[in-house]
Amino acid sequence: MAEAIQDAILKELAASADVQIDSLAFSAKLKVGHQEVVGATKSLEGDEYIKNEIKTVMQWKLNDEAKGIIANGSPEFLLWEMLTTGEVEQKLIQAKLGDGMAKVALGNGMKAKLFKTRKEEVKKDPAEAEAPKEECKKKKKDDGLVFVSRNPDVKEFHDNARANLTALSTSGHVDPTALTDLKKRKLASQEKIS
Repeated sequence: MAEAIQDAILKELAASADVQIDSLAFSAKLKVGHQEVVGATKSLEGDEYIKNEIKTVMQWKLNDEAKGIIANGSPEFLLWEMLTTGEVEQKLIQAKLGDGMAKVALGNGMKAKLFKTRKEEVKKDPAEAEAPKEECKKKKKDDGLVFVSRNPDVKEFHDNARANLTALSTSGHVDPTALTDLKKRKLASQEKIS
């Protein structure tokens, strides 16, 4: 494989009036890893066929969660879509989205005032009324059912997280405020590539 990449580099240099090849663009063109192209250029430089000039560029890297958001939508978008028919019990949301994604969806959605919650008290069993106070304190957290619904004041929802991640992955540019949000959510980070 390394020899094939070296041959492709030499052919590109021979065929082009431009005597420089950008290793990032060239690795994308060949559909191989950047480090494979770097290794091939270092080998050619060692044999004195070419001369390397190292440039360092910053590139955005998206984690697996970010790639999932690009493919399927943000957690808050998935919850928004789940609530098209009306309110849903929070336990069902957690079962469908998973605990982690449901927590993110509810947290970000409540912050953006996309969703409302309603708590419904569960009727107590008469036997529980006679239970010692310590046992009642333990059960107090699960005394009711929590239902989540769309905020009726919000008529439409635009999945900004998905749009910003898509823009970042294609052009590498996004609004600085949106970029801060993506970094805070640990969806994108910058890495140096030489």
